[in-house]
Amino acid sequence: MRKLLWIALIMFLLLLPGCWDRVEIDQRGFVTGVAVDQGAQRDDEQGQTAKTTKYFGTYQIIIPAGLKQTSGTSGTAGTTKGGTYFNLGASGNTMPAITAKIASETSRSPYFEHLQIIVISSELLRTPTSLADILDYFLRNNEIRRGVKILISEGPAKKVLSIDAKNEKYPINYVESTINNIKNNNNMVPATRIGDLHEQLIKDVSYTIQKVSSSGGGISLTGAAVFSPQNQFIGFLNNEETLGLNLLKGDVRGGDLETQVEGQLINFTFDNENSRFRAVIADNKVQKLIVSIKAEGSLNKSSHEFDLTDEKIVNLLEQEVEHRVEQVSLNTISVLQKKYKKDVVGLGEYLNQNHYRQWKTMEKDWNDGDHLFSTMDIEVHVQVAIRRIGDINRSE
Repeated sequence: MRKLLWIALIMFLLLLPGCWDRVEIDQRGFVTGVAVDQGAQRDDEQGQTAKTTKYFGTYQIIIPAGLKQTSGTSGTAGTTKGGTYFNLGASGNTMPAITAKIASETSRSPYFEHLQIIVISSELLRTPTSLADILDYFLRNNEIRRGVKILISEGPAKKVLSIDAKNEKYPINYVESTINNIKNNNNMVPATRIGDLHEQLIKDVSYTIQKVSSSGGGISLTGAAVFSPQNQFIGFLNNEETLGLNLLKGDVRGGDLETQVEGQLINFTFDNENSRFRAVIADNKVQKLIVSIKAEGSLNKSSHEFDLTDEKIVNLLEQEVEHRVEQVSLNTISVLQKKYKKDVVGLGEYLNQNHYRQWKTMEKDWNDGDHLFSTMDIEVHVQVAIRRIGDINRSE
């Protein structure tokens, strides 16, 4: 009996997980940001420019000892003693190959559990498979968290990893903090997380990803990158078009909207906003789509020409703000229908969920083929309520 007990104990110990793949913390290179650009180029024997590699990847690796510093400025790329980070880059035809090359150039192997942001150059995403090929490596990596944010850069992605971090310890932390400012700026789309993007990649729908551009040592996160159902980058939305998209999707969380009323400038600040879709069905076909937008907010800037204690004046201002919201939204719809011919608003998904029978006859030609989205009649109805009048300069 005792012998059988020992045998059972030994067999149980063999089933216990071991630590064969353990890496000590002081041997890890904590990657906080990744930038992916087009691969290096060179001239061939005939003098023609030819790509030698598909990608050029840049990894931002933090220096834990540098983060403990409480004085001085943030570390810079290439700084070793007293710095907070350094950037390493390598070329390769796959992301695993790039990671392997970078591992051969640093004393600590890249570790992705603290990865915050992946920046990809828009020029790299003109082919349908590029985005999925790049993200596949990170989606399969068990160190990666699904909350990692994805940005599409206008210009070289690696520049984002070398910006002036200002009041932050390293550039990626500065970018991460800026992304969270969406409550103060309605020209930014909500952050795109890799887990959510994974769902978009397999849904066969058009979508947007947050845009980033760098200039003068800083960054801008306004605008959005538009992608086709084939996951191909097709262009950017500018600031006002992005505001219109946020209004149509009910994604405005704050920020201001300026408009003119009788030649005077007023500034409407959003407190909350939402939208609803409705389809008009006739003869078993979708004849029209209606987007209803409701917004509440306040005035934080107005002319002394208006007496905002007068209900009629307040109603007039609300009507003018409604007109401006409708104008911005319809302009975005026009750009999406005529220029890109892609539905990134989510109207197709609404039809799929609420009018499945009609949707099945339209699905294949919604974004492609006959481009039914581009010819669909879309109306925008707006209702605005001014809850607070803000600071008012009123004439005697």
